[in-house]
Amino acid sequence: MSILPINLSLFTALLVGVSPLAFAGEAKLELVMSEGDRIVATTTSGKIEIVAGNGLNRSYTWEDATRSAELWPRTKMWYGSMGAYYPGPGEHWKNHNGITRGVLQEGQQHFTDREAAKKWLDQQGKWYATVYTNSGLVVSFDKVLGRRQLNVEVWQITINGKPPQKLEGADDAKVRFVKSKKAEQGGTGQPATRTQSKSKGSDKPQPEAEGRSR
Repeated sequence: MSILPINLSLFTALLVGVSPLAFAGEAKLELVMSEGDRIVATTTSGKIEIVAGNGLNRSYTWEDATRSAELWPRTKMWYGSMGAYYPGPGEHWKNHNGITRGVLQEGQQHFTDREAAKKWLDQQGKWYATVYTNSGLVVSFDKVLGRRQLNVEVWQITINGKPPQKLEGADDAKVRFVKSKKAEQGGTGQPATRTQSKSKGSDKPQPEAEGRSR
């Protein structure tokens, strides 16, 4: 039996009905999506649509069904990520085609060169069906029916603090990012990024960590 690491403050937040964002402290979250944003991606596992709601609420649509979850903010760096996640405790979703839980992530990965970024992307592709754009938007989507589990990860890659302009293996036609009207009218709405972090492909945990399992 695997044990999922659960932050006690986050557990308390869930019990009392307080948004987990209230327990993020001074941590600077590095997300990809803002309220109203929508991402549609097509991988070898099928089509997935992710919509950002208020705060860390995210909705995931696949095979004509939508399920939602409120991600948990990371309070410390986790394998290069200072984003948000949901480890999928229990069977928290109504069954849809054998899926009753979501193991979810969103964040940014920062690299100093294209070679390191490509190594990370190659490893991500070994774990999950993954597609990405030349500008570094990455979506991984897989179903693990043996665990009744949906895996969805959304990442933004940066190289030396900026989104890349070209990445080997990218397919812009497979990922569409629709910004919210609010972001279009009032600026980019893009989350802040770090400039000095050094993420490496070998830093990623094995898929079993935090419910990541094939």
